Amino acid sequence: MTNLNLTQEIPTRSQTANAPLVIRAMTDQTAFVELYQIWVRPVYRFLYSKVSDHEIAEDLTSQTFMTILESIHKLRDADRFAPWLFRIARNKATDYFRKNKRERLVDNDWVWEAASVEMQTHSVSAEELIALRQLLAGLSDLERELLSLRFLANLRYREIGRVLGKPESTIKKTIYRVIAQIQRNMEKENERN
Repeated sequence: MTNLNLTQEIPTRSQTANAPLVIRAMTDQTAFVELYQIWVRPVYRFLYSKVSDHEIAEDLTSQTFMTILESIHKLRDADRFAPWLFRIARNKATDYFRKNKRERLVDNDWVWEAASVEMQTHSVSAEELIALRQLLAGLSDLERELLSLRFLANLRYREIGRVLGKPESTIKKTIYRVIAQIQRNMEKENERN
């Protein structure tokens, strides 16, 4: 798995509503490959947002899918594949930090990469991205994780709740609160300039 482009499309809801594919992937390698192709970029983007290192994110993504391959037959509810997948990815990142006694960097390089398409298609300036990056650095780990699961991994609120073991309503309120906070701070920043 090399040269994963963070700006490539992430799965659409029709692609992620794939319970029949998940069931087939339990016994069919071709179906598993298709599942992998749908989910590899969102998992990589999520892990990169946590570790801020391309090689480590690629390694953790590979480890995540190896675990999925080895244990997909244990999944009881194919509709819960996405939360299960991201819970495993999250655990791989946690294990990485624990084993390497490495501090979690508050490095938001993923913002630059994920936003490069936005800069090309919308009028988003480099100054606005710098301000956004600074605002994201001020968020808690949980708040950054919520944003990456929602916007990089394209998970639904219910799925994020299942990944984190929190009620959907709590996830939704927290994400809306964080976005509103970011918008207020961006507006203040724009007024200063």
